[in-house]
Amino acid sequence: MAERSKQGKIGRVAGRDGPHTGGHGGTTRDGEAVDPSGAPGLDVVLGGGLPRGALVIVVGPPGSGKTTLATQMAFAAARGGRRALLLTALSEPISKLVAHLRPFAFFDEALLGGPVQILSLEQFLLQGLATTSDHVRSLARDVGDGVVMIDGFRGM
Repeated sequence: MAERSKQGKIGRVAGRDGPHTGGHGGTTRDGEAVDPSGAPGLDVVLGGGLPRGALVIVVGPPGSGKTTLATQMAFAAARGGRRALLLTALSEPISKLVAHLRPFAFFDEALLGGPVQILSLEQFLLQGLATTSDHVRSLARDVGDGVVMIDGFRGM
C-alpha cells in the first residue's frame, strides 16, 4: 500500500479504481484527488497521478518527450471522462504532430476533435498577446474541470 517518504508520496492510489490501474483517477492516501498521467511508472513516482487542479510544468531539452508526455496525459484524461485541450505554440502543423503521435499505444484517433482538442496558438498569436490571452482563458473555461496544456511555451 501507499507509503510516505521524506520526499513525498509514493505508492498506489486508493480510489474508486482500487489500486492504481490507469483508470479514471482516485485519491491518494492523504485524500488528495489525482488523475492518472497515462504513464503508470510516472504515476507511482507521483503518488498515484497528477493532483487535480495543479499547475504542472514539464521542462526538458528539445526531443526529450515533453510533447509526447503532454499528449499522453491528454488522452489519459479523456479516457477518464474529462476533456483535454492541448494548445501548441510549436511551428509545425498540427497534422504533423498527430502523424508523430499515431504509432503510440495511447493515441486514439476517435478521441480527437471530441474529448481531446489540439489547437495551434499561432492563429491567436498573430492578433497580439492580449487577444491570445483572452482566447486561452475562454478556451480553458470551456474545458471546465478537464485539463489544459500549453506546449511550446518558449515559442510564445
